[in-house]
Amino acid sequence: MSHTIAALEIGTSRTVIAIGEPLEGGRVRVAAIGAIPSSGVRKSQIINIAQARYSVESVLKRLATERTLREDVLECYLRCRDRGLSEDPNRKVYEQVKTMKMDDLKAFHQREIANRKYRLLLLGDEADWDMDILQKHGTIQRVSLEDIFGY
Repeated sequence: MSHTIAALEIGTSRTVIAIGEPLEGGRVRVAAIGAIPSSGVRKSQIINIAQARYSVESVLKRLATERTLREDVLECYLRCRDRGLSEDPNRKVYEQVKTMKMDDLKAFHQREIANRKYRLLLLGDEADWDMDILQKHGTIQRVSLEDIFGY
């Protein structure tokens, strides 16, 4: 990869690191994704920085120790070929993520995420969500199970 970009999401339920390469037209070719359950985060707010840091370190370790074994070698080769890659990107992913700084994440967020419109679908008990925070992000439309499934 000539230029690699990385994104880190520390969410309520999981911590995710995605590594990719920018393409023409603002698209991104995703090379690798690592995810683990989060800790230290509740209702989209970091409540324990040590636990949140541990989640990030854990997903990095998962990427570092992930190996392609036996029957997965052919599948890995085909996946890389389909993505236009000449080698498994996991090593580069790990090296890239190790050197990421908060400024890199902020710049990525401003360049790739901020000021875009998103539609979110939240399923679950409304009592578990901070509705005041959700309303700051846009209009909330409540739907019933009948609206979703048609019965």
